[in-house]
Amino acid sequence: MSITFGPIQSRRFKLSLGIDLSPDKKQCNFDCLYCELQGAKPIIAYDSYIDVDTIIKAVQQDLQKYPNIDVITITANGEPTLYPQLDLLVDRLNELKENKKLLILSNGSTISDPNIAKTLQKIDIVKLSLDCVTKECFKKLDRANNQINLDDIINEIISFSKIFQNDLLIEVLFVKDINTKPQHITKLHKVLQQIKPTRIDIGTIDRPPAYDVKAISIQELYDIAHQLDDLFVNVISKEQITQQYSYTKEQILAMLRRRALTKDDIKNLFDNNSKSNLDSLVANNLVGLVQRNNIEFYKSNQIIYSNKLIKVELEPFEIPWLKIIVNQKAKEFSDCSKDEKNEILRCLDIIEKYMIEYFTPTKINIASFGNYVPQVHFHIQARFQNDSYFPEPTWGKKQRKATHQIKDINRFIIDLIPRLK
Repeated sequence: MSITFGPIQSRRFKLSLGIDLSPDKKQCNFDCLYCELQGAKPIIAYDSYIDVDTIIKAVQQDLQKYPNIDVITITANGEPTLYPQLDLLVDRLNELKENKKLLILSNGSTISDPNIAKTLQKIDIVKLSLDCVTKECFKKLDRANNQINLDDIINEIISFSKIFQNDLLIEVLFVKDINTKPQHITKLHKVLQQIKPTRIDIGTIDRPPAYDVKAISIQELYDIAHQLDDLFVNVISKEQITQQYSYTKEQILAMLRRRALTKDDIKNLFDNNSKSNLDSLVANNLVGLVQRNNIEFYKSNQIIYSNKLIKVELEPFEIPWLKIIVNQKAKEFSDCSKDEKNEILRCLDIIEKYMIEYFTPTKINIASFGNYVPQVHFHIQARFQNDSYFPEPTWGKKQRKATHQIKDINRFIIDLIPRLK
């Protein structure tokens, strides 16, 4: 019986020491089709377990041998949150971990238990599985104990995400023809948008499963990832994609406004010319790097230009809409320095003229309010006869469904930057 295992080096969690809370047998409330462990009837509670002192002793011994561990990972041959002394174990691990992170890998099934949710809040990184968001899929793929309710899991994960202060990761494992249908991806997307996790890891079967089910390809994983807009999605696969693609700067910006891409995504998907285009966008501060629990993502910047006086920010909307914001605290325009006022007017003039030239709008709107945000900033919008609000302001009553076609905003931004410099 080995309570601990590793250390294991991974890109996602660096150097990790694992704790197996059920090393001798599978004890799980799911019997997932893709599980690498032999199939077994789902349980609702452990029928045997190791005491906390024994676990802590094993961890202490390993930490002496491996002092450079980054993460201590709580897992099990089954579901770790079924371990009856989990709260005490987490407290003891937090006492000895020093600067290390504490991670738990769970199927999320027990999060509706207030005691479990309270314990999870003490952990640095909580990673929950969410393969299915429909009862049909859940019954077929995860095969949970009949006391477990999928709606409760989803609702409680959403509630937990609103109060959890640390990193919440969601893992989705896709199985061919079960949770890969378009209607399932659409429903999954809606749920994930409500959870807003730190990061979403998506993958497929890469080890021999307990039952006769099939993996999907890496290309299919990327196709799914592209459907999960406005979320940080990390594609996990041992397979390498065989075809790289060519993207213009405009296409890269459009892509990154929908979904951030990891460095591995860039390596796998972008040809050399596309990588050069990305480098140019980074150099012009139109794209930046953000980190989500050790994984770096390329993401389009809302701030498209800045200097020591002001910054220009893109407001995502159906019409072209930029904001010029003063860097220093200033409630009213009269509070701004002469240089700030001149810079605001200079940028307004350049943006308005180029909006007219590029978009040929019905009218340019310029406004400054600051009632909710008492900081000097100016809105500048290109308005169209058939946009949703015209002739009302965009803060007013919607008039119609927009029917106008707008030229590529990303090309406009790329061309605007040298004009502002």
